[in-house]
Amino acid sequence: MIPRPISDIRRDLATNKAWTAGGGQIAAGSLQSLEAELREATGRRPVRNTKGPWPVSVTFCKGCRTSGIAGTRCRCPLTPKTPARHYTLPELRARAHQYLDADALSDPERLMALPYGAIRDQALRSIEKYGQHLAPTEQDHLAALCHTRTSESDGRHFSRHIALTSSPAYVRAYEKTLKDALPVFDAEGAAVNAWHQIAYKPTAEERAAGLGGTMGLGVPVLIDPTILIQSQDQAEIRGVCGRVLVTTDAWRGVSSGGATLQWKAEGAAVADAAVTLAQPVIPINSADGVFQASYEVFADYPSLVDEVGSLFNAAYKDQVSNYTSVGAGTGSSVPLGLFTAMSNQTTSPAHISVHSAGTLAALAGPSVSAGLAPHDYVPASQGQPARLLGRPVVVSSYAPSFANATSGQFNWLVCGDFSRYLVVNRVGTALEMIPNLPDQATGRPSGQRGYYYMVRWGAGVTDNLAFRLLSN
Repeated sequence: MIPRPISDIRRDLATNKAWTAGGGQIAAGSLQSLEAELREATGRRPVRNTKGPWPVSVTFCKGCRTSGIAGTRCRCPLTPKTPARHYTLPELRARAHQYLDADALSDPERLMALPYGAIRDQALRSIEKYGQHLAPTEQDHLAALCHTRTSESDGRHFSRHIALTSSPAYVRAYEKTLKDALPVFDAEGAAVNAWHQIAYKPTAEERAAGLGGTMGLGVPVLIDPTILIQSQDQAEIRGVCGRVLVTTDAWRGVSSGGATLQWKAEGAAVADAAVTLAQPVIPINSADGVFQASYEVFADYPSLVDEVGSLFNAAYKDQVSNYTSVGAGTGSSVPLGLFTAMSNQTTSPAHISVHSAGTLAALAGPSVSAGLAPHDYVPASQGQPARLLGRPVVVSSYAPSFANATSGQFNWLVCGDFSRYLVVNRVGTALEMIPNLPDQATGRPSGQRGYYYMVRWGAGVTDNLAFRLLSN
């Protein structure tokens, strides 16, 4: 039996339905037989269209090459849906932190308005993400700064400084300011605006004294020598003394020689502990310098720009080695060195004079007659500092030289608790390009470019009785 065309079957169905709708009679089972014939021809059971008039539309699938009433599925196999990824709780937290950090860095007002806890956590995440090249001690030091909340050290300010200056956008902006006289900021514009929001603004007194100022973009925190400085000059004082980072123009503390205890009889009155408090103040001083070279030098040596920061950082480290030992600090704008501070104490016990005229026993060959038993002095070896009576010996090339003379006073050794000698750094080192340096005589361009560098720090002794200066 040759099957009839589908169009003929649909035509007969439509005709019979229209006849019965008008009250006409047809043979029993005619509609059912036509529907069965249509199912066999199309391979699908037709869907009755109860909302629209007959005849219904027929579609053709090119994939499985079958026809059917519109709205019915063809014979093509179902394509399995890609299952939705389920994130773990740490992954969800990391994604949320990524959005929050990007939002804060893209809006300076948002960055300034973040509460202490939120900006602190963002700074800690920045240290973990971008500070992988730092030593564990340096990472711990930055984390401790974020948790510090004192009158001189504001953890919220440190956190904003770390989160902003460690971001890739800020680092790119900083590099542009060193290489271009008129840098064009694209995605870095928000980071630059945020820096001008958080940068230190000098007070009227500081402006009158010539202190403070932002001077362009600050050095990114992950390469700032005032924050991440390690020991220099072998085992210099800076590696063992107390270190403080402040956001003010001075460090102000409280020190004491300690309380005293007594033995007393039962029922007797207790004696006064005789606690004397002092309020040491270590001012923040400014040290700066200018590096200048001709346009030809910068053009012939492209890497010179990258070396400028390293040159200034090396000069700063050398300055710290010098002034922590013998800095003047007598009312001038110079940090107070440890030897200088103790030589100003002219009375015992802080200042002890050795009365042997012109000679001191050499420590290289200790002996009982020289006051040292064997192994009391251990020379430095394999990266370990020398030790005297089990205590580390700190050596500085800038310490006063001992002179073999019979007259005059020569300071040669300071011993004590070095946590009572503080080096205080003001957060934020500045390095700014000067695009065209004029000739001083004529005021006309000289064809030279310069870089201005400024770092602010101070040093001083918080308790003189914590040290002993030995001199002959």
